[in-house]
Amino acid sequence: MAESTDSIGHPHSEASLRRRWLGQLALTAGFLALLAWRLDVGEALGLMAGADLGWFAAALGLAVLDRVWMIGKWLPLLAVQAPEIGRWRAARSYLAAGFTNYFLPATLGSDALRAASLGRPHGAVAEVGASIAAERMLGAAATALLVLLALHLGLPEVVPLPGLSWLTLLAALGGVVAFLVPFHPRVQSWLGRHGSNRLARLAKRFADALLVYRKEGVLLGIVMALTVAEVFLPIGILWMLCFSLGVEVSLTALLVAVPISMLIAKLPISIAGIGPQEASFVTLLSAYGVEPEAALALAIPNRLIDIAIAVPGAWALPELWRDLRRRPEAPEALGARVRPSEAS
Repeated sequence: MAESTDSIGHPHSEASLRRRWLGQLALTAGFLALLAWRLDVGEALGLMAGADLGWFAAALGLAVLDRVWMIGKWLPLLAVQAPEIGRWRAARSYLAAGFTNYFLPATLGSDALRAASLGRPHGAVAEVGASIAAERMLGAAATALLVLLALHLGLPEVVPLPGLSWLTLLAALGGVVAFLVPFHPRVQSWLGRHGSNRLARLAKRFADALLVYRKEGVLLGIVMALTVAEVFLPIGILWMLCFSLGVEVSLTALLVAVPISMLIAKLPISIAGIGPQEASFVTLLSAYGVEPEAALALAIPNRLIDIAIAVPGAWALPELWRDLRRRPEAPEALGARVRPSEAS
């Protein structure tokens, strides 16, 4: 086949996707080569060889809890949009889509796969997409709060960039504005006027689905609280790895290095953030007096744990591909969807 399609049926050139993926692979390889050239990898591996396996197992267990936590806080958002989708089916889709992060061009690709694979059998791609968007927006807000905390704790002292705090605050406000855009009356009016266009109708369904959450203030508050708590779990994983490897790192350094390196990893410039995340993590910890090789010794098992947590999603891939191969929704199915709760 010369073309593939996205979650709403738009054609993508396989050659274009392949070039994009190869570009990200090249950048990943470049960052890893730079780390290998600048640092003594043998010393880092030596530190890893003497790891305390008990603390490493604790870090792995916390990573499993983190993944279960992520799925658990999304499921109530999905239930608002499509209660007919089973929780176990949704969890399998989440795991499978997470596994594809390691060979798809961008994080957005895994989210689109999750929305399409879950939504197509029920004619609810836009609604499932809205639940994912709400989850991502709340996650971005929680991450922004953590990054603001990192900036407050002392990042300007080691990275004296003028206006960095204001830039982060504006980014956080931008996330809030992005969440509110579909609710604006003018946006609703524009979508209504252009309803004859298939993409506009799908966008209106997506916006209408997001609007449903206006009635779910308590749920959004609970999910936001769970999300804020969840963003601290990756810091806990690195903290346990510090004990495992016997590397002394202050909590302040972890509070600065972990969220910022994770934020950099979300940029769609490499494969699953491999390379940029590790390079930024090592750089930030080095600014706090941690030996670069010791920081690398923490970054490598942290990445291995992330890959290990993603691997179980492979067994659910056949089910995901099967649902993606189903015929897209017919144009006449793009009208307002009646939820089971509304029908009753």
